Order: sequence, then structure tokens, then C-alpha cells
Amino acid sequence: MKDLKELREEIDRADGALIRAFEERMHLAGEIAQYKAAHNRPILDKERERLLLASVDIRCEAELVPYARKLYELLLKLSRDYQRRLLEEA
Repeated sequence: MKDLKELREEIDRADGALIRAFEERMHLAGEIAQYKAAHNRPILDKERERLLLASVDIRCEAELVPYARKLYELLLKLSRDYQRRLLEEA
């Protein structure tokens, strides 16, 4: 069994990867906002979100699916909020 210090170091590395992935995702959401504005499309795409959440169910370990869905629901909300803010500032 790993000791607590080692486990926390591994969590810190995983957290660093999560932050980098989050930043990349949000920057891409910003680009999507620009595309949607240029093509007169709404920020909310219910079908896209439905498909993304369905893919979480398939790609995630069964035991963790409820938690992954909550994470993605929050990510989608944050992405929409960020897109709205960017478009308001433009």
C-alpha cells in the first residue's frame, strides 16, 4: 500500500493534468462561441450536450458514471457561461 504522502503527490499530478485539460476545453469553448456568433447559432445545443453525456456513460467506469455525469454537467454549464460572457464583451 502506498503511503499518504505518495498518494497526495499522485493526486497533485492528476490535478495538474485536470487544470491543463480544463483550460484547453475552455479556450476551445471560446472559439466555439465565436463560431456560433458568426453563424448566428445559439449557445445551448441540447442535442450535442445529450450526446456528450451519453458518451460519458460509455467511456467511464460504471461505478463512477454518476460522478462523471455531474462533472460534465458542470463543465457544460461553465462552458455556456463562459461563452455568454465572451459574447457580451465582444
